[in-house]
Amino acid sequence: MKLTQFGHVLGIVACVACGSTETPQLTTTSAVAHPRAAHALLVETASCWMGGIWGDVQGETPDERARSSDARCDEVVRDVWGRADHRRFIQLRAFEPEALAAVKHMMDRRAFADPTEARNVDGLDKIFTRLAFAARETMAARRAAHRILRDWDHERDRLNEEEALALPELEHTIAFEELWRVDAGELTSEAKVFALMVLLDRIHVAEMLPLHLKPYVVAEPFHAVFGATPPNLPHDASKPLERGAWLSFLVDVACQARHPVNDDVVIPRAKHEAAMAGILAGIADQLEQNTSAIGEGTRLADVSRKTIRALRPTL
Repeated sequence: MKLTQFGHVLGIVACVACGSTETPQLTTTSAVAHPRAAHALLVETASCWMGGIWGDVQGETPDERARSSDARCDEVVRDVWGRADHRRFIQLRAFEPEALAAVKHMMDRRAFADPTEARNVDGLDKIFTRLAFAARETMAARRAAHRILRDWDHERDRLNEEEALALPELEHTIAFEELWRVDAGELTSEAKVFALMVLLDRIHVAEMLPLHLKPYVVAEPFHAVFGATPPNLPHDASKPLERGAWLSFLVDVACQARHPVNDDVVIPRAKHEAAMAGILAGIADQLEQNTSAIGEGTRLADVSRKTIRALRPTL
């Protein structure tokens, strides 16, 4: 299955907001409104930043996904600041530091107020911070991809100057790798689930791009998750790209994901589709393994299981 069949479109909009965000005034009542309220706020915020995935697995159309993503972000704003506020909505979607600090502050207050969550405050904080930065990395990669696609001439076998300048945004994945590898204690499996959803987002960005740019977006994440050796990629406009490197890399990733491409598949397009199907099945395997450690009845587990079913359409 190609990711385009999965239908994922993330609704994060990069905006520049002015002004400062005050730390929300919290009350004891707001801090203990529901059991596991801190964890719920973490997942709620993730659903704002990764709204496309949440909408996809529930069968929403692109228009419905955009509206639902906006609604989830509005809910975070109401939850943290107590009322609808468009400025803070924009700041949250743009990963403004003040907005991130306010959400984290509310999450910590709720965790400390709940004995069942107090022992996981450090894990919640680690996941929240790394998830925010990983989602922001993906947003930057998507914006760079859109800039490139505006002027792409469809006849290129090497980087042009604009593409070379965009490479840092396309391939920057430090936060993703930190999220994937973070030790969040009892919540480590949840960190893995979030990271795998970010990886699906990056695959979608890669599929938007022309062939010679696709590896830059996912090479290091595939290495982190599956151990596949990244291809040797040029970083200036003077060096040609190795032909067939992307397809060879995908085949290797599928093999490392334990869903190898059959040797009798030789047509490049069919081999590409088989490799992508194997990679997505490998992601589903990883989701399944980590979701089993999350526990039943949580919103994150429910979304993860729906994602698994979407990645395994034949099951």
